[in-house]
Amino acid sequence: MNAQLNSLTQDQVEALVRLLLAGRRQDGVVSAEENATFDKQVAALPWNSKTDRRFFVVTEAARIRNTVALHRASFIAEQCAHFPTPALGAVVLDVLQRVIGADGTAAEENAFLAEVQNALK
Repeated sequence: MNAQLNSLTQDQVEALVRLLLAGRRQDGVVSAEENATFDKQVAALPWNSKTDRRFFVVTEAARIRNTVALHRASFIAEQCAHFPTPALGAVVLDVLQRVIGADGTAAEENAFLAEVQNALK
């Protein structure tokens, strides 16, 4: 799985981070466990951008709250379009499940996972 993570393009990394940001907010609570797992997973991703990784996370987190609230399905579809193969989709689901499952998985999080999984097909 690490080899596949390391082969992600910058656009794919950014799309994955957006999905992680959206996923961890689905139950309305970002726990310490979720936050620590998110930080660990994001730090493990290759980052090849002039934009600082932490700055990207902070700015995207604010933008995503509004976007997901108003355009959830199109947001998910747009991010998942960056992962056209089943292998890439499996990587996305694995990392997403690690983050949102770090503190147990609520019904809202399971629904989000299902929507992402459907969009990756």
